[in-house]
Amino acid sequence: MKHLIIILFTAFLVTACNQGNNSQEAQSKKEWAELENYEEFTDQNPNFLNTTNKQTAVKDDAAKIEEIINVKTPYKPGNIVISGKDAWVTVYVGKEYNVHEKKKIIKNLNEAFYEGLPRLQFHVNVKP
Repeated sequence: MKHLIIILFTAFLVTACNQGNNSQEAQSKKEWAELENYEEFTDQNPNFLNTTNKQTAVKDDAAKIEEIINVKTPYKPGNIVISGKDAWVTVYVGKEYNVHEKKKIIKNLNEAFYEGLPRLQFHVNVKP
């Protein structure tokens, strides 16, 4: 019986002492809210779980591909079709290139696309 009274008294004492930590709890909740709103966590890397509530859409991926072309290359984006994990991208380079130069351009574009969207498999079509 003595042990039961000691345990109940200790539990009462611990809960009574814990009442003054409301400011710490508020600060902790504020920090978690900031982390939840942090938009750096995305599903760009297929090895990491998506921690945001926002799901990426095909139009978001197409806009990202277009942005990569505009920022990293001197070329103009053309038709972009995304189906599943495949993306077919047409790029207008502005002049005619031979086969070796086209392969080099396609390789550079694939590297840039994979850096921006690693979960997609790109099929690049280069047109003059």
